[in-house]
Amino acid sequence: MLAAIPGWAGGQSAPDPAQLFAAPAEERMAWAYRLEHGEGVAKQPDLAIRLLCTLAWQGKAEAAYELGWIYLNGRDVPKDEGRGMAWISNAAEQGDPLARRLRGQLRDIAPTHGDCAVPDDRGGWVTWTPKNAKGKGPVIGLAQALAPRFGLDPRLVLALISVESDFDPAAVSTKGAQGLMQLMPATASRFSVQDPFDPKQNLAGGMAYLRWLLAHFGGDLQKALAGYNAGEGAVTRHGGVPPYPETEAYVREVLRRYGELETGL
Repeated sequence: MLAAIPGWAGGQSAPDPAQLFAAPAEERMAWAYRLEHGEGVAKQPDLAIRLLCTLAWQGKAEAAYELGWIYLNGRDVPKDEGRGMAWISNAAEQGDPLARRLRGQLRDIAPTHGDCAVPDDRGGWVTWTPKNAKGKGPVIGLAQALAPRFGLDPRLVLALISVESDFDPAAVSTKGAQGLMQLMPATASRFSVQDPFDPKQNLAGGMAYLRWLLAHFGGDLQKALAGYNAGEGAVTRHGGVPPYPETEAYVREVLRRYGELETGL
């Protein structure tokens, strides 16, 4: 049974978009399907695609696959195979089996635009990006693709990146931490990062370190985040989050942003 927004009854208009975008991910996914196919409500492909796009930016492989299928087949939007394959590839990199199979079948189609396009009121279409994701698309897409390889939730990685560097690949801290995930030179070397300002290398190194910390601290996320900020030695010495104002604030902020990514970037 498809999820419903509180206060909505089948057979009437869909809830206000503000309600939809504030709903949990599972409900937004269900509503995207309703609005895309006209199940119990009038079809609204523009709103359906916006919901799917927001979910896909958050690392939801199912939404990325559905977007890819829409663009590949020109379902209520002009057909765009390159854009479709970009989203299919995104879902495939996250391990979605249907996306992997389809990518193999359509390997002659090159991925192009990793963004979203929605119908406009003049019969054309316009590019649309979720709030706060403008200019961050390449980093977000790369983080989504890499995170599953390290057994990490893409939302957690995005929250950490936003706190560490605000998505700036060239960021350098006063302490010498570098790049998107603010790797110290010793940490970069430890995890085989040759160029900390290369986004892919930096993300891979930072994710490898975060994965190591989670394993080292038995899956305790707060300790892992504290270790990322203050070093695992400090966490071990204090038996938990060190009583450093900077580290305590850091852990709170990453967790806050991680929670917010459930409903929006």
